[in-house]
Amino acid sequence: MGDRMLQEKQQLQGEILAAKRQLSELRQELCVASTQRDLQKNIRHLSHLPIFDRSLFVERLIQDMSRAQRDKRMVAVLRFSLEPYRQIQDEYGHSMAALLLRTVAERLKLQARAGDTVGHLGENELRLIMPDLDNAQAAADFSARMTDSFAHTPLKFGDREVFVQAYIGIALYPLDGVNADILLQHAEIALCHAKEEGLCSMQYYSVRMSDAAGLTFEDVMQRALECGEFVVHYAPVRDLADGRICAVEALIYWQSPEQGMLSPSQFMPQLEKLGLIVPVGAWLLDTVCRQIALWQNNGLDSLTVSIHLSALQIRQSDFASLFQTVLQRYGLARNAAVLELHVSESLLMQDLDTTAGVLQALKEMGVQIGIVDFGTGHSCLNYLKYLSVDTLKIDPVFIRNLPHSREDAAIIKAIVTLGQGLGLKVVGTGVEVAAQLAWLRDAGCHEAQGDFVGPPILPDAIAEILKCV
Repeated sequence: MGDRMLQEKQQLQGEILAAKRQLSELRQELCVASTQRDLQKNIRHLSHLPIFDRSLFVERLIQDMSRAQRDKRMVAVLRFSLEPYRQIQDEYGHSMAALLLRTVAERLKLQARAGDTVGHLGENELRLIMPDLDNAQAAADFSARMTDSFAHTPLKFGDREVFVQAYIGIALYPLDGVNADILLQHAEIALCHAKEEGLCSMQYYSVRMSDAAGLTFEDVMQRALECGEFVVHYAPVRDLADGRICAVEALIYWQSPEQGMLSPSQFMPQLEKLGLIVPVGAWLLDTVCRQIALWQNNGLDSLTVSIHLSALQIRQSDFASLFQTVLQRYGLARNAAVLELHVSESLLMQDLDTTAGVLQALKEMGVQIGIVDFGTGHSCLNYLKYLSVDTLKIDPVFIRNLPHSREDAAIIKAIVTLGQGLGLKVVGTGVEVAAQLAWLRDAGCHEAQGDFVGPPILPDAIAEILKCV
């Protein structure tokens, strides 16, 4: 009897265990069903989120880069890699992993600005375009907000909560690339370095990260000088009285082996920041003076050529002496008036006494002096009485909205009146359409410059244009 009771007890225990297993399986099925219902509900809730695919994302990036080039702004591309994406995919399936991606995208949209663009790059990567930036700090601030949000606020999946860690790689237009594909590639390189740093890390792209370069920016610039990667293009300036090309502005371009042809705005600010503008500026001055001598030998001796001087160049104690040496080297000392040296209004205000002294020494050599970006300074106009200035160049920001902006029109008329009263030449810059050119002519501007007048071109093309006049 004892054996039978033992058997019945064991059988009962087996039935209880089987019932527990069935109950556990039922609960798991109910949990999965609930999770799937929540998943579908959340996916429907998030379906309004615009997450661009690659082609649309690249198209938007190209548009933002074009506007940034026009407005002299920056664009940041951020690439996000998420963890534990693969763990979620393995445990809950592809649909749940997709929900993770869209939930993170929603957080990006909530933190991003109205004009930012979210895109889906790969199975566990998102990307973001931040256009119209003054500097790189905005991208760093956004990355910090996102990593902090991920670290302190979990994402909910059914009855579970998951903390997400993100790696972020950042590339900046125009410093890290002027081509959309190159910019995305550099953001990916930065992302790889962020992953090496550890969870919740962010990295900017730098030239050091590129296996193809393996050099610092200083090394790259030295290579560019030694290998002849810099070229000078000349932007034509039109006389508004007779329509002829009366002058050109020398602009330095960089034929980068990695990124192609870069315009001045895409690398000169970094040169200035790192102090590399001094050797590059010296090369530009020598190259331009040599070109002027060549033009004069071919009968083009009435063309005025302007060069922009940086703050670091002006502050060199021996700059005036170095400049005079270059003039003598190319036989321009007796006809230095063909050169017009430009300084920005903001530079004048940084150290007026020093700058005025250098400009006076240059003026005594016979060169002309021009002030660029005129009208954007935050100072009085008292300095115009003491500086031997020949030209005022109106900043493009005042011309961009002509002829429709009454405010800009009033400012330009005031500058023209000021210039005429002081006997100065007034030049409108950034002219993009015929209506702007006509308005400047009617307002009394002497000369105009911009894409409508003609884009910067090589010296041989300038010579051909002048021969045809």
